[in-house]
Amino acid sequence: MSPAGSRRSGLVTPLSVVALFLSVTETVLGVGVTHTAGTVQVALTFFVVTFPAVIAVGFFLILWNRAFVLYPPNEYGQQTDVATFVEAMKRGSNATMVAAQAVGQLTPPTPTDPSAQATQPAPEMDLANCQEQVRVLTEQGRQAINMLFSERLFRTGYGTQFAFLQFLNARGVNGANDTEAQPFFDYHLSSLPPGSATPDRGLYFGFLVNAGVIRSAAGGMYYITDSGRNFLVYAATAGLPLNTKPF
Repeated sequence: MSPAGSRRSGLVTPLSVVALFLSVTETVLGVGVTHTAGTVQVALTFFVVTFPAVIAVGFFLILWNRAFVLYPPNEYGQQTDVATFVEAMKRGSNATMVAAQAVGQLTPPTPTDPSAQATQPAPEMDLANCQEQVRVLTEQGRQAINMLFSERLFRTGYGTQFAFLQFLNARGVNGANDTEAQPFFDYHLSSLPPGSATPDRGLYFGFLVNAGVIRSAAGGMYYITDSGRNFLVYAATAGLPLNTKPF
């Protein structure tokens, strides 16, 4: 093989394929997140955060058990075939011990029993422990998404909108109708600085609907969603001043 061919083949490795796939996926989904809203945006953001963590867990599992699959054939060396390379990469193999002895890292054991020279099986990671790690990473990703969502909502919403959200939370499954929601919009209008443009009522309540913290129903009814309750829980935990925010 020519040097140019070797350089080209060196660029295409299992690791480069995984990195390219992950980069393209995160880039496309990152753009998608910025062009969506509501629950779709939350779901995409959750996937963007947790997907690399799941890939990382799978990568380390492969690295621990079958590291030799991450190397392309051109890295084996001219004097090494596939079988020898794989054997040398396996943990606990005789080839690994010989290589370590060659650099003075291990002292050769005194052979007392022929079975002592048998190749030891590679250690396996505990599946339950891996599943627990994935669960913890997923929960941390969910909490991070909720934090980012809540902070963004707090910085873009009005105090009267958060007061209405708290009112819906207190009403529970009963919700609130248009008549009960109107005082919050009226107070918002009266609190605006002089000369401000008159806001649209539909956009005022639509902000909360599009954010996914409330839902509208037939008959002019409004109900709080799980996302709305999670926002209020985060606001209380983080000490966000919902009751003193302007307008």
